[in-house]
Amino acid sequence: MTRRPRRNHSPAFKAKVALAAIKGDRTIVQLAEHFDVHPNQITAWKSQLEGSASEVVGSGGGAPAIPAIDVKSLHAKIGELTDAADGDRGALSPTATDMSQGGRDPVASRAIAGAIALGRVGQPDDIANLVAFLASEAGGRVTGQAIDASGGQRL
Repeated sequence: MTRRPRRNHSPAFKAKVALAAIKGDRTIVQLAEHFDVHPNQITAWKSQLEGSASEVVGSGGGAPAIPAIDVKSLHAKIGELTDAADGDRGALSPTATDMSQGGRDPVASRAIAGAIALGRVGQPDDIANLVAFLASEAGGRVTGQAIDASGGQRL
């Protein structure tokens, strides 16, 4: 008897099979033949869906809560990245953001925004994902680079 190569099913496929099993129109064996998966696998997916259904439709049923952002640690990481004078780390280049525009008059702010390709100064959220990437393990391979997050101010 030859073995079939291992298959990886998408989460959408697993959900479709589990929902069909929960619906109960067909037996597990009929579903296994229809979807070409083992009956034990269908039972496992059905149990997994039943166990996590309360998380999907629980409190409000909306998107999962966004974790709180520790601003102090992000500022510390930004300082660490921008102070990478030894050249062995990735770093963010200084850029105009709404945080750095506090004391400027509206005319000067519009002039700066007009010099940026995106037509506005950066918001903290604009660079937060870049900082998070550079601070993550995935960003560990970025070394000796100054990354321009100016929105096109230096094009």
